[in-house]
Amino acid sequence: MTLGELAGKKLKVCMTAAILLTAPGVARAAAAHHHVVSGSEAWQGPDSQDREREARDREQEKRDREQEKRDREQERADRLEELYDEGREALDEDRYEQAATKFKQLADMNGANADAGLYWKAYAENKLAKKDAALATIADLKKRFPQSRWIKDASVLELDVKQSAGQPPNPEAQNDEELKIIAIQSLMNTDPERAMPLLEKVLNGSGSPKEKSKALFVLAQNGSPQSREILAKIARGQSNPELQRKAVEYLGLFGGPQAR
Repeated sequence: MTLGELAGKKLKVCMTAAILLTAPGVARAAAAHHHVVSGSEAWQGPDSQDREREARDREQEKRDREQEKRDREQERADRLEELYDEGREALDEDRYEQAATKFKQLADMNGANADAGLYWKAYAENKLAKKDAALATIADLKKRFPQSRWIKDASVLELDVKQSAGQPPNPEAQNDEELKIIAIQSLMNTDPERAMPLLEKVLNGSGSPKEKSKALFVLAQNGSPQSREILAKIARGQSNPELQRKAVEYLGLFGGPQAR
């Protein structure tokens, strides 16, 4: 073996020994570095823990506020129902002053049944002979709740209040068929001569069969010779068959001996 070959072999042995000696140290250093990195990912300092605690506290506060809101809404709903029941009970027992107070409170709370509160308040005021107050309450109901299911009942009450206050109803001003017939019926009690042509106009007009049937009933109840004459015309066939049948029936009920 030459001197150069011997030197090269010796160099290789030294390099291999160096690698073997340093490899465990490198491995240990890498493992230690991996442990430090992993530990830093898992470990959370005081700032991070505080943020998590604050987040949990905010979430709990939000849930508490939502529960308080639900509780307030339920208390309000219970109070509205309580006022309505107390007002109706007062009406049933003819305690109209108390009923008006309860229904005013109900209307002032402006809940889901505020329109009902206004109607029954006007009803109680009418019973107390507070005609102007009742009419003002009805006007308030129509203004605040024009689509309310209580509007028609309020309009009927309005006709009654005005009639009892000495204001004759005006049927021709009513757009609703049912209200028109109610107004004519009210007028029949105070001014039959004015009401009779209005009834005849309804019977000969283009109104619905339901409107004509109600007008015929109001006419039959009058019992005057003029009303019997109109009924007789209809009974002889000068109208549709259903109205004719009703006219014959009403003549038998209200017409007396002359109807034969």
